[in-house]
Amino acid sequence: MKKIFLLFLFVTIGAKAQVVVNGENLNEKVTMFEVYLMAKPFSTKQSIFANSGSNNFKLHNYDTKKQSIYNADGKKFEKGEYLNLYNYLVEQGWEEATTRQVTLGNNEGSCIIFKRKKA
Repeated sequence: MKKIFLLFLFVTIGAKAQVVVNGENLNEKVTMFEVYLMAKPFSTKQSIFANSGSNNFKLHNYDTKKQSIYNADGKKFEKGEYLNLYNYLVEQGWEEATTRQVTLGNNEGSCIIFKRKKA
């Protein structure tokens, strides 16, 4: 009985688990992806966007819907909400792998690679 309950709990939690970029659930599509944090001109908050391996990814398009990150409820992670995003990704089974600095013109930011946690 305990095993059946744990299986049900796992399936219930797993069914809602989503990290959505460009309409695709990354939990089902990829084993790693990049999260960019770029300082936008005239703003104190960093823009948050993702590269999941799409051929259409462009670093300078950091405010497009195609590169925005959404949770299972369809809520977009807005500028300055990296800590919320980080906690959400950890809850969804992702872990930070590496970080590197990136530059776009005069704007500097970070690129964090997240990979799926090993079971």
